[in-house]
Amino acid sequence: GGSGPDDVVQSWSPLVETAEGALPIPTFNAIPGQETAPLTPLNRLIPTTVFPEKCPRAVVQHDFESEAHMQVWSGGYGNIVHHENGALVGHDLRSTWHGFTLDFTEIAQECPLIDEATYLITVRIKIEHKDHVSGTSLQCEIDGQDCPRLYRRIYHGDGSSDATEERYIPRGVVGRYGEWFYFATTWQFKSSENELGSNVIGQTFTLERFPPGSKVSMDDFLWELPSEKSFLPQDGGEDTCAEVVINGNAEDNDGGGYHWYPMYSSDFNRFLPLVLEEDDGNGGINRFYRTKARTYRGHSMRWHPNSDCFVRGYVFTVSHKMRISNFSKGPMTYELRFKGVDSDGKHHYPIILRCAEISVGDGWKECSGPLLITEEIASLTDITVEVHFPSDKESTEFADVDWDDVSIAFASGPAEGLTVQLDRASRWGANSEVHITSSTLSYMDSQMAMIDSITPNTGTTTLKLTAGIEAVLSEKETPGMGVEVAILTRNLKIEAEYTEGVTTEYQGGYLQILHTPGVAQVIEGVEFNHMGQSDTKNRHPIQLLYTKDVAGTSISRNSIRNTNYGCIWLDGVSNVTASSNVAHNSLGGDCFSVGYEATGNLIVGNLLSYIRDNNGFSIKSPENDFIANVAAGIHGIGFEMRLDWKTYGEDDKSNGNLIGPGGSMRRKAMGLFRDNTAHSSLYQGFRLYHFEQFFTFRNEVDVPIFQNMKAYRNKNHGIDAYNVIAAEWRGGLLSDNQWGINLRVSDRLLLKDYDIVGSSEIFKDHTNTRSEKLCGHSSWDHTGIVMPSALWRLSHNDPGLGIRMRNITLSGFDKDQEWYPKCKSTEPIQIDDNKIDGHFDYVSSTENVNIVDEREPQMLMDGCLAVVKSGATDIVITDVDGSLDPDRAASVGSLVSSSSHVTDIFGDLCVDLGNCMAYCPGVCLRGLYLKVEQFGTENWKLKIKNTVNGNKMLIPSTVEVQSTAARSKHYFS
Repeated sequence: GGSGPDDVVQSWSPLVETAEGALPIPTFNAIPGQETAPLTPLNRLIPTTVFPEKCPRAVVQHDFESEAHMQVWSGGYGNIVHHENGALVGHDLRSTWHGFTLDFTEIAQECPLIDEATYLITVRIKIEHKDHVSGTSLQCEIDGQDCPRLYRRIYHGDGSSDATEERYIPRGVVGRYGEWFYFATTWQFKSSENELGSNVIGQTFTLERFPPGSKVSMDDFLWELPSEKSFLPQDGGEDTCAEVVINGNAEDNDGGGYHWYPMYSSDFNRFLPLVLEEDDGNGGINRFYRTKARTYRGHSMRWHPNSDCFVRGYVFTVSHKMRISNFSKGPMTYELRFKGVDSDGKHHYPIILRCAEISVGDGWKECSGPLLITEEIASLTDITVEVHFPSDKESTEFADVDWDDVSIAFASGPAEGLTVQLDRASRWGANSEVHITSSTLSYMDSQMAMIDSITPNTGTTTLKLTAGIEAVLSEKETPGMGVEVAILTRNLKIEAEYTEGVTTEYQGGYLQILHTPGVAQVIEGVEFNHMGQSDTKNRHPIQLLYTKDVAGTSISRNSIRNTNYGCIWLDGVSNVTASSNVAHNSLGGDCFSVGYEATGNLIVGNLLSYIRDNNGFSIKSPENDFIANVAAGIHGIGFEMRLDWKTYGEDDKSNGNLIGPGGSMRRKAMGLFRDNTAHSSLYQGFRLYHFEQFFTFRNEVDVPIFQNMKAYRNKNHGIDAYNVIAAEWRGGLLSDNQWGINLRVSDRLLLKDYDIVGSSEIFKDHTNTRSEKLCGHSSWDHTGIVMPSALWRLSHNDPGLGIRMRNITLSGFDKDQEWYPKCKSTEPIQIDDNKIDGHFDYVSSTENVNIVDEREPQMLMDGCLAVVKSGATDIVITDVDGSLDPDRAASVGSLVSSSSHVTDIFGDLCVDLGNCMAYCPGVCLRGLYLKVEQFGTENWKLKIKNTVNGNKMLIPSTVEVQSTAARSKHYFS
């Protein structure tokens, strides 16, 4: 045995750090003989057809600088084009079919077009009109009508012809009168008889449908196959997945730098991505993408990443810059997401990056975050990256959106190796199964792995796994909050038999030790599998029941897996040591239960993970020691200590156990409770209800003390306390919980030496692609300390104090609206919503409390919200050392409501903090009640005068209703 975890724990270890896998090298092609076929972002092969060497990649490349190429260009149907100033020009186009026609018949005969290959066409055009001044919009830009088009016509040997395909210049691309603009599109040619067959005698492209009377100029026409720079590296090496976005910075695209390929539009008929230029501010040119004429929140530039690079457990970094314009409304919200198809043909839309709001005045705004490749993402094919604008849902106005430096870059591989503490893993071996606890809000994100080999290091051991796991948070990234790694395999196994048709999988065996007082029991190093009987009383995998004193008993280093009803239950037993046990995948009742008549037991260094449907540690008797236990991933509550007003004894009658002679469990002395940890619980990390031992001892020594508690990544509260009297929390950490510590109906409390973090950036990034995130409901606040507004017990024998907060740092409550827009409100300290009489009389103080909040003004407490919750407009919290003073100048002060009936007597001394709160430096306040009869006093006010400066204030009255078993009174106060 021993008093600390390092003496006994050999079955699990904190994860020191992970050993990452290498950059993924995707499988190119599963077809035999074509394994090296190149990857493309659009699932189309780079053409591999062998054609004459004289055929260049560019089919047509005309810039019209030195010649007009009139042998292939014409004006079409009676229109004559001219060569002027390095451009082809058509004057006074009188018909919609006038424009520019390219006869590429001979070109296609000399260099055959490749079947189903993607060709790029990029054209630079200017449209002028004598009736429209330069800079005015074409009708096409205004309403999408009468837009120019590029179309292809095929001529056959029988004299017939077909206009096979057309590409309109959409309203989001067409330029304005007198301005040059680029039109880029793609084209594919099919090997059908009508398109590329022997009966085809001629083929043309025509650019037409310009406004009648226009003068149209064209100074570039480029028709080409995509070059290597439009595809991922094709060497099959590590660089193939180093960056899966192609041409994300728009700096060196095909089409002379102005084609959007391989990006594309979500609605080709309305807009295409534009490649535009601007001064970069350093004398150079910056190219970027723009999408105009959006009419739907899902309209965006899109692209296809190489999904072969997305292997489960890998981490990429998603980043980009964005700018909006042509938008008169408020800020826009947006997110990047994948659209992919699973093996059943179902579409999935996992969000890969959420970004802060963006406004027109922000200019270029960067957004980035990690992308963890989950099992869902890894299972998808035909992935598209799309941008979604939720704020556009009800909008009739849609911004123009600019993009630049778009990237999805490889960051780290999966955890193929786990580094753990050597002293805890000294007996672990290869071919053993390990469990890795969750590092998110959900118990379901825990993982299993097999050890391939073990390499001892100095002070640590590295476990090489047979397969990688998804990224988790280790001690290296999150000191004190790394996940745990537990060894599940044991040499000695007890496994329940399951016979199909005879027994059920939920009716396993059970080990029960009953009525053996004075006999020490030793249960060590055993693997229990599929034990326990579902919903059957006293049928647990391991249970000591009414054994009384069994000093020397050890239940240690066991692996309790896949259970049907709890894990370890102790009831009516004393002096048992339960240490270093690991419980995983427990179904049914609470996993580790310490019952009413369990006293003097040492519960140390146990780990519970992936506990389904119920709580981790259930503690009904406070007279035991709990040291260094971990509840990690509980589909319920991590530690529940709900003390009853009675003691249940052994004797059994018709309705359960009889009430025993032990008296109220609430008023018994609490044992040691230190170094315990709860994370990844669905509800609370710790639920502490009904600790009343103060009324047994009535001193400041014999009080409940919770030492060095850690609660993090719990979906609801880190600590939830109710009716906990004169308790002390000495040292601890709360991080990434929805609420840090929630104190209700509890008087005379001490919260000391705590670090309370609302939300950390590393956790926000880690859960970016997860469905479970903080602020899961829009009605939820996000708060560090929730405190009562009023004392609960008011007699002269009651404690008569609120909370003392000492040496506390609160941070991470100032970015939640940006990181988690669904949060209703975020503040370091808040009042609970238990309304009593509208007064604040929870006599409280702070000392060396540091609140890190970068908002302007700094948020310490939302007094306006406190009014809604409790009705209190007279909050007073004494700041013993001035640490809450926003000016950092006071040696003492008070944090108060900014109501006139609190601050008027101080004149201009108090500093308004916003949110209905103020700070009064150099002021130490106390409260008093003046209670009068309710009749005839409705309009009374209490006048208070400051005899030093002469300031006065009037305090209004409120109706107080006290209704308890002992009293029921109504009066004004």
